[in-house]
Amino acid sequence: CVILNNNIRTRLAKAAPFLQQDKDPYMVIADGRLFWIVDCYTTTDRYPYSDPDGGLNYIRNSVKAVIDAYNGSLDLYVFEPDDPLIRTYDRAFPGILRPESEMPEGLREHVRYAEGYFNVQARVFATYHVDDVGVLYNRGDQWEIPENVTMSGRGPMPAYYVILRLPDESREEFTLMLPFVPNGRKNMLSWLGARSDAEDYGKAVLIDFPQGELIYGPSQVAAAINQDSRVSQQLTLWDQAGSNAIMGNLLIWPIGDSLLYVQPLYLEAEETQIPQVKQVVVFYRSPPGAKSGPIGQFVAMRPTLGEALREIFGADVPIDDDLLPGETPSPEPSPTPGETPTPTPTESPTSAPGQLPVDVAALIDQANRQFEEAQAALQAGDFAEYGRLVEQLEETLRQLETLR
Repeated sequence: CVILNNNIRTRLAKAAPFLQQDKDPYMVIADGRLFWIVDCYTTTDRYPYSDPDGGLNYIRNSVKAVIDAYNGSLDLYVFEPDDPLIRTYDRAFPGILRPESEMPEGLREHVRYAEGYFNVQARVFATYHVDDVGVLYNRGDQWEIPENVTMSGRGPMPAYYVILRLPDESREEFTLMLPFVPNGRKNMLSWLGARSDAEDYGKAVLIDFPQGELIYGPSQVAAAINQDSRVSQQLTLWDQAGSNAIMGNLLIWPIGDSLLYVQPLYLEAEETQIPQVKQVVVFYRSPPGAKSGPIGQFVAMRPTLGEALREIFGADVPIDDDLLPGETPSPEPSPTPGETPTPTPTESPTSAPGQLPVDVAALIDQANRQFEEAQAALQAGDFAEYGRLVEQLEETLRQLETLR
C-alpha cells in the first residue's frame, strides 16, 4: 500500500476541504500507537451583526481530526454538534463525521483546548469583557494581549499550556492561559484560562488581580531581565563568540499568591543552527504586603531551573515563619541593619515516607530533578510520564511557595 498524501495537513485538506486547520497539530500515544490530533474549525465571514477578527466573524472548534501515524487512517470527531455549519456539512457529506462519543477513551484523554480558537476568543474578550453598554460603545476599559519580547523580535504573547491548580480546586489540571494588560500600559491585570480536562473541557476561567496592586507584565519582566548585568554580559559574550543567543517565550506560572516568571535562554551555533538550552532565567517579585520569603525583586540565571530557584529562595534555610530566606536564628532579638546574625546550627526537619521534604533546599533539588526528568520524558515522546512529572513539579513549587 502506497500512501500518496503522507503529509498530515495535505491529507486532511483532501478529505475535508471545508474545515480550517489549527497551526499546531500534536502527536499523542494511545493504546501503544502514535496519532496526530488536529483541531479543525468551521468559519465564515457572513455571520450577521458580528465584529470581524482577521477577516472572519464566526468560528467554532467543531471537529477534532485524528490521524494514525502508522497507516494514515483519518477520523473526524464532532465536538460541537450544535454548530449549524458542521450540521450542514454532515448532511452534505454523510458518513464522514463521527460523534464525539465514538472517540476512544485513550485518545479522549489527550484532547486539549485549541490554541488558535483560544487566541481569537482572547482578542475578542479584550473588548467585550465589560458589562456596561456605554463603556463598550465608547471602547472604554480596553484590554490588550501583552507584547512578548524575545531576541528574535517583538509580537503578541502566545498562549501557552500549563499544568496548575486553579483557585478553589483540589487538583492540578491542564490549562491553556494568556495574560492581559490594560490598553497602552504594561502592568498585568488578569489572565484568562481554558480548561482541557474531560469533565471541565471548554470551560473558561478569568483570574483578576487586586486593583491598586502593581503586577508586572511580560514586557516589564523582560526589561528587568535584560537590565540584569549578568544576563546582559552573558548575551554579549555569546554574540561576540559567533553564536546566536535566543531568548525563549516567557512563561508566567501562578504559585500561591504570587507569580513565577521563567524564560529559557538558547544558544545557537552558526555552523549547526540547532538551538540548545544553556541557561534558565527566573524572575520573582514578592507580592505586596509579603512578610516572609524573599522580599523584593530578583533575577536569577542558572543552567537549570533548580539552581535558579535556589539562588532566589535560598539553600540551607530552616523553615520558620519569623525568618526570611538567607537569615539564620540569632540569640540577639533585633539585629541592626547591616549586621549579620551569628549562625546557629540547626537540624533540617525530616518528613514521613512518601511526603514532600519540608526544607527549602530539598524542595529546590526535588523541583530541579522533576523538571529534568519531565524534559527527558518529553524528548522521549512519553507524554503520559511528562504530564505526571509536571504535576509533581507544580505541587513542589506550590509547597516551596507555601514554606518560603
